[in-house]
Amino acid sequence: MTYVQECLEKFQELPANAKEKIGGAEAFNFIKKLENEYNISLSFLVILLAISELSSNDIYDYLITKYQLKPITAKVLSQEIDTKILDPFFEELLNENEIISIKPAQEKEILLKIFSDRLVETLKINKSDDLNKLNIFIFKALQSDDLIEDKIISIFYNNQEKLTANHLLFEDHEVSPTISNWLKDFIKKNGSELFNEISLEQYLINSINAKKLNVEEKELVRKLLKLYRNLVFFPESMDGVPLEKWEIFPVEHEEDVQHFGKVKDVLDDDFNNKSQDLKTKDISTRPASDSSLNSQIFELEKNLGKYSPASLEYKVIIQEITRLKQKNK
Repeated sequence: MTYVQECLEKFQELPANAKEKIGGAEAFNFIKKLENEYNISLSFLVILLAISELSSNDIYDYLITKYQLKPITAKVLSQEIDTKILDPFFEELLNENEIISIKPAQEKEILLKIFSDRLVETLKINKSDDLNKLNIFIFKALQSDDLIEDKIISIFYNNQEKLTANHLLFEDHEVSPTISNWLKDFIKKNGSELFNEISLEQYLINSINAKKLNVEEKELVRKLLKLYRNLVFFPESMDGVPLEKWEIFPVEHEEDVQHFGKVKDVLDDDFNNKSQDLKTKDISTRPASDSSLNSQIFELEKNLGKYSPASLEYKVIIQEITRLKQKNK
C-alpha cells in the first residue's frame, strides 16, 4: 500500500460530519479556487492536515518547501487554508459525540485554536453538558502531552480577542478590552498567586474597569478569571474539589447557582520513507524502478472506483497517478 493510500484510509476513518467540512462540496470548491489562483495542488495537503500528518503550523513551511512560494504568498495562502478550511473542520471534530476518538495531534490543534482565537465564543457556552465534555477533552489532552499545558497558558495570556465593549484603564492610559489586558488588570490588582472567590468578587465589584460592565459582560469576565484560576494554577486550583467536579472552563453546577514542528516528511516523491529529515534529503533524485512505479499506478487506479469523481480523495489519487506516470516516462 502506498503512502497516499494509507493517508486516504485514515481520512476515511474520520467522523462523517467532520470529513464533510473538509472534503465536501463547499471546501472542495474553495480548494479548487485556491489551486487555480496559485497554480499549485492542495488536495493532498488538506488530507494530511485532516489526519494530523501535518498541523496548521506546518502549512507555511510545506508551501515554501514543496512549491518554492515567496514567503508573503505562502503566509497569505496558509492563513486562507487555516481559517476557511481547517477552522470549520476542527470545530466539527470538537462537536462530535465520539470526542474520545480524536487523535492527540488533533487535540493539540483544537485546543490551541480555542485559546488563541475562539475563547470568547467558548466562554459564552452555557450548557453544562457541553462544558463538561470540553473539560474532559482538555484533561485528556493535558494527560497525553506534557508540553501542551505551557503552550496553552502562553497563548491564553496573549489572547487578543476583545472580551468587552469599552476600553480599559490600565496604568493611566486606555487599552483595548482584550482577554490579555483583562488578565493583566486583574493580576496588577490581585497579584499572581492563587486567589479565592472573595478576591474575585471584590475585583468585579470594586475595580474601575469592572464597574463599567453590564451584567452580561461582568459574567464573561467572571468566567474568564475562573478559567484563569483553574488553568494556570492547576492542580492546586482543584484542591478539595471532588474529582467529578474538576474543571478548566467553569461550569455552573445546580447546587451553586450563584455563580471553562517540524514539517513531517510528506514531500518525499515516493511517499514511502517518512522518517528522514526533509532538509537532508534530495527528493528529486531518489531512484525508483519502472516495475515499482507501474505497481503503484496499478494499485492507485484499482482504488479509484472506491470514491466519487467529485470527492477530494478521487482528486488526490488522480494527481498522484499523473505524477507517477510523468516520472515513469
